[in-house]
Amino acid sequence: MEIINKQERELVMKKARQAKYRATNKNFKENNKKNQQNYRDKRKGLNNVVIEPVVIEPVVIEPVVIEPVVIEPVIIEKLEKPLYIIKNIEKGISIKNIHKYIKIIGNIHKAITGENISVLIVNKIFLGIYDIEDEKYMVEHMTYIQEANLEVFLSYLKKEYKNNNTRRTYISPFVVITSYLESFNKSYQILTKYMKSMIKIYENEKDDNELNEEEVKKIIDFNPIKINEKLNEITDITDKLIFAIYTLLTPRRLEWANVKIQKEDNDVGNIILLNYEKPEETKIIFNHYKTSMKYNKQILENLPDIFIKILYEYLAKKEKKEGDFLFLNYLKKPYSFNVFGINLTRLFTKLYNHNITLRYIRISYATYKNSFNISNNEIKKMAYEMGHSVKINSRYRKIMT
Repeated sequence: MEIINKQERELVMKKARQAKYRATNKNFKENNKKNQQNYRDKRKGLNNVVIEPVVIEPVVIEPVVIEPVVIEPVIIEKLEKPLYIIKNIEKGISIKNIHKYIKIIGNIHKAITGENISVLIVNKIFLGIYDIEDEKYMVEHMTYIQEANLEVFLSYLKKEYKNNNTRRTYISPFVVITSYLESFNKSYQILTKYMKSMIKIYENEKDDNELNEEEVKKIIDFNPIKINEKLNEITDITDKLIFAIYTLLTPRRLEWANVKIQKEDNDVGNIILLNYEKPEETKIIFNHYKTSMKYNKQILENLPDIFIKILYEYLAKKEKKEGDFLFLNYLKKPYSFNVFGINLTRLFTKLYNHNITLRYIRISYATYKNSFNISNNEIKKMAYEMGHSVKINSRYRKIMT
């Protein structure tokens, strides 16, 4: 059985319940029509009802008590160029990120002030279509990011989000929005410097190549014997193929979600070229992936025999043919990267009893390979096959204590 997410499963069950109810109730349409008429009659009667006003007692919101954090004085040798100066150019912020930023700003604003921020105005600012009145609104309502109040604001974030990388995520929207507003220019300069210092700390931590106790539990053993033992535990052919893809082959990112069976390379998508007469000549070609601008087309060939066996068993059981996607969801459509990643995490979490995401699969692989003291050329080859730089690959190599 293929793994589907909770929302997909609930939708399928809901549709099944509705179909069953209609099938077992012959007078469904007639009863439904009567119920709707009764509801309309009832609504007409409500027009004549006098509703007494509701008296609501005021709620007292306790002020947030936050320990101050010391912000070093900002010595600005070169000012960051804020976006309000370059309004006429494309901002480079996607609609998806705008929605994400609005949600973060709204939640933090509510937590600090007890009030809701105007989503309409914040959205206009991110789109670069705001006016002077919108800017005045932000100055009046977002006093906590004014220069004089930044210590308290950053202290709040430090208290709420202990992890340095997580805290960066929640500061980013405020860095961006202050860059759009001339009234917050000084705040923007301070927040930008603070953000850069956090990035430097994060990179230094990664360069230490150390894992904490909880992270060590997420490192899986890529020893071929151990991998084969896990493969033998898996009975579902889809799960087995996905596990094989990320353990028998060099674990790439999530581009496997949209691999399609084709006769020949189209130089556009991610495809698999099958060869039923000579399965060992099967090739997988990646044209579209995160770092394709750097590495261009990547071809996987000379695939492991055990992987070939699992792949062709899967193709036979799923009756796959030319033009089909390798993986389909319950709607018979290719997976989105997000859903495919969720399913991948669920599979590895089930097998190893720890929350193992794709990141830790890739870290595990790099750590295992580097344990053999491989050459620089072999490191470059591994980085190429994983689709990232040698620098990132060096950070994936962890020190096991």
